[in-house]
Amino acid sequence: MSKERIIVWLDGPTVTRVLKVIAAVSIVLSLTVGIRQYALADCLATYAEQTNESTTARAAIAADDREAQKEIFHEFAVALSGDPKLTRERIQVALARWEARTQAAERQRVDNPVPPPPSLYCG
Repeated sequence: MSKERIIVWLDGPTVTRVLKVIAAVSIVLSLTVGIRQYALADCLATYAEQTNESTTARAAIAADDREAQKEIFHEFAVALSGDPKLTRERIQVALARWEARTQAAERQRVDNPVPPPPSLYCG
């Protein structure tokens, strides 16, 4: 083929149609990818918000757990260094308070579960 024939062929209606189809398909694909990316970004933002809420609540629960442990250790120390007749009663009271706080913390953990990973949440 000569150079002129190639130029004529490239300037022909068939090549023009093919290029228009390629351009149209490219635009559709670009729009599809953009829309899906926007949806993914929105899903990840929602996931991050839920994770933040859960983490904040769980951090508060953990702090409360640590405080409950400190209190029960303190109560044991006071009970064991005090009157032996009152030791058993003080320890039982301290254990009952600690158990109640532990159960409340566990209920809070159930109410604030860790969200599933983004791969499952945002699919």
